Amino acid sequence: MVSERINKEKKSVISLGGLVILLFIALLCAGCTSEPAMPQKPVNPPAVMVDYTRTGGIAGVSDHIVVFENGDVIYSTNDHTGGFTLDAEKLHELELAFTNAHFTGLNSSYPAPAAGADYFYYQVTYRGHTINTETTGVPDTLTDIISRMDSLAGVMVRQ
Repeated sequence: MVSERINKEKKSVISLGGLVILLFIALLCAGCTSEPAMPQKPVNPPAVMVDYTRTGGIAGVSDHIVVFENGDVIYSTNDHTGGFTLDAEKLHELELAFTNAHFTGLNSSYPAPAAGADYFYYQVTYRGHTINTETTGVPDTLTDIISRMDSLAGVMVRQ
């Protein structure tokens, strides 16, 4: 009888000890949870510097390029979509081409003098000013800009 009572007391102590350990572990784990993260102010996306579209031609080209002020470029073509980043020098050269062309002071439309079936049609927007033009209607002041944007289209194809 005495040994039964001692065994019962041992079992009670073990059960009580196990309960204390489980309670300690539960409290320890409760301290490990973190408070919910405070909502962060959304980061403003970079502004669009250039939005360029070239469509038409004998192959039915459809290229769209957007250059952001931070140098990020996104594009879509008939076959591809993607993005890349211009280095600071290339971005500066592109900006300089628009500045040298006095782009924001140009007319909004330069149509071709005569209709053509396989012309390229261009829409170029730089800092909110949009110009539409097409093959044989492109003024000399836009030639460098269109050439640079077409070069970016060549980069897209190689991506």
